[in-house]
Amino acid sequence: MPTSLEVVIPVLDEESDLAPNTLKLHEFLASDLGNYDWRITIADNGSTDATPEIAKRLSDEHERISHLRLEERGRGRAVSTAWLNSDADILGLDKPGYVNLPGLFVHKYFYALGVVHRGVGHT
Repeated sequence: MPTSLEVVIPVLDEESDLAPNTLKLHEFLASDLGNYDWRITIADNGSTDATPEIAKRLSDEHERISHLRLEERGRGRAVSTAWLNSDADILGLDKPGYVNLPGLFVHKYFYALGVVHRGVGHT
């Protein structure tokens, strides 16, 4: 059974960037981390623009993308809610706006922002 990875994207009023950035992350995970059972969770924390509708559309169109909606604002609240409800072995965090910087994916996802390991047998 492959190691599971969940990348959470906390968003607030990101209607213009959400779809292209999420799809770039999706493309990266599919091409570079195919040996993981990966998924993306869009954690909307109180958006008042079209972000919730875009997140729902992305999750409807892509099996490995899901979304959750919190009415209360707070990036930390969004991330902690998503992580506490996750059963993934490894939890990652994405900051909106960084995905569109080519060549920084590995640095961004696994070095700069780091990951949380849940005791899987990796060193």
